[in-house]
Amino acid sequence: MGRKTTIASPFALYAVRLTLGAIVAINVALVAALLSLGARYPALVSPGLLALGFGLRHGVDCDHIAAIDNVARRLAGLGRPAALVGLWFSLGHSTMVVGLCGVVAGGSAYVRDNVGALTTAGATVSAAFSAVMLSTLGVVNLASIGPQFREWRAAARGEAEPHGHGSGGHVHGGCFARCCKPVLASVDSQWKMYVVGVLFGLGFETASEVGLLALAAVGPKDVPAPVVMLLPALFTSGMALVDTCDGLLVLLTFAKAGDGEDRAGALLFGLLLTAASASVSLAVGTIVGLGLAAPALPPALRGPVAAVGEGLDKNTTLCGLLVVGLFVVALVVAVVAPRRRRRAPEAATYASIV
Repeated sequence: MGRKTTIASPFALYAVRLTLGAIVAINVALVAALLSLGARYPALVSPGLLALGFGLRHGVDCDHIAAIDNVARRLAGLGRPAALVGLWFSLGHSTMVVGLCGVVAGGSAYVRDNVGALTTAGATVSAAFSAVMLSTLGVVNLASIGPQFREWRAAARGEAEPHGHGSGGHVHGGCFARCCKPVLASVDSQWKMYVVGVLFGLGFETASEVGLLALAAVGPKDVPAPVVMLLPALFTSGMALVDTCDGLLVLLTFAKAGDGEDRAGALLFGLLLTAASASVSLAVGTIVGLGLAAPALPPALRGPVAAVGEGLDKNTTLCGLLVVGLFVVALVVAVVAPRRRRRAPEAATYASIV
């Protein structure tokens, strides 16, 4: 009869664990498939691990958190299921990534097979664009670390949330999130967040990043287009994991009104991922740039630069694993640090959030 479900109930807890377990299993299976295919297509491994890292990073984008936060809290307040808000949003957003990568992979394969003379020039242009774009992303992420650190420090001290980040239903975040306020307000069921995710993906910013990785992998390396589609799958699985966890974290925060530690943990997670993303983007951009610049450098510099670029290129798998490790460490620190500060855990009721 209108009975409410709680996240502490056996069925709800089982459903949440099953969902998270399935997402984690999919991530593990995709990484295993990537490493297995990497034995035959070495050029696929580094872009694949980087695509997974992009997915994890974009899961905590400002607009993502704003949309998931507002809808999850609204549905929870209405007593409707909201545990999968983040998952549905990530699937909708990733639809655009999968679509663009399909076009890139299929188109690149066609060009490679039918216009062989353009392959080298196209690979050079795409590599140069990748180096510039990734380096730019790294600089932009570095510039955002300061404000994020100040916001996290304020939350850790228990200071009041800045205007626009409260739980009063405000749509905060980037410009797109504010423009989509009527759309977010019309979401009365968690599956409708898929549509919101598609709308957020129309800007093609994240899709273009993964598309560049697909272009780099499929270009001159004889990697079949269907195999390259593993890249958007890795991106999707990584973003689904983070966005689902973010949605659940929002619900826990909603249930523990007045406790700022969960918010501090989420902000710390975003801060650490931003720092890791900046480092990774700058490192990869530098590697690609060195590979392009080496032949044009004076003989005195050509040897050392080529040696550095070649050494990094031979260890791309290790570099990719270190990237994923950075994100895992960020998650562990963000979860453990607030709990260590907690003096006496309070019993909280998690009503109407699943």
